[in-house]
Amino acid sequence: PIVAAGQAELMTEPIADRDGHFDGAHAPDALKMIIDGMNALIVGPGMGVSDDTKRLVEWLISDASERERPMLIDADGLNALAAIGCEALRRARGPVVLTPHPGEAARLLGVTPAIINDDRVSAARNLAERTGASVLIKGAHSVIASPDGDVYINSTGNPGMATPGIGDALSGIVGALLGQKMRPIDALALGVFLHGFAADRVAARMGRVGYIAGDVIDELPAALEALTR
Repeated sequence: PIVAAGQAELMTEPIADRDGHFDGAHAPDALKMIIDGMNALIVGPGMGVSDDTKRLVEWLISDASERERPMLIDADGLNALAAIGCEALRRARGPVVLTPHPGEAARLLGVTPAIINDDRVSAARNLAERTGASVLIKGAHSVIASPDGDVYINSTGNPGMATPGIGDALSGIVGALLGQKMRPIDALALGVFLHGFAADRVAARMGRVGYIAGDVIDELPAALEALTR
């Protein structure tokens, strides 16, 4: 209700919940009807972590649909996946994209965040190898790794991006590119670059301290237009 009231242009669908989280027993039936017509899924932001949401993530990985479609997992979806075991992604029917920050990557790999930050390239490659997913480890100069061993280092972005919701905005950008049939590694590379590029444009106009995720989202059309000129 909060999302629907706040932005009328966003399409929403009520799903059964229990104790403030998805109802693991009843949500899949309703979700299946919704996702069958979708080209890509984003799983995790705002979902919460509970036994029910863990079951829901397991269902999305293994049984959600016979159709192969890309799925991006972020935020609480990553925390649920860490509890399940990241190797479960090997059962996914379609390509998977993971977008953890160092703390989430550490939980997925069973190490400390310090180990992730000591060598983020190796950590991203390790996570991609273990899961078969394309992986982004977020942070300054974000690292992207494909299951084939390719690695990209992003060059855009600024410290003002350390603000609530900025990672959810990134998930939306990459998910939109996946829905346009981009390869996961290309969607990640372009999405992360565009996300930081839009933020750099906002920072140049407003200053690097105090802007919010919504400012970056509002800048996306102009930033994309600037890239395509």
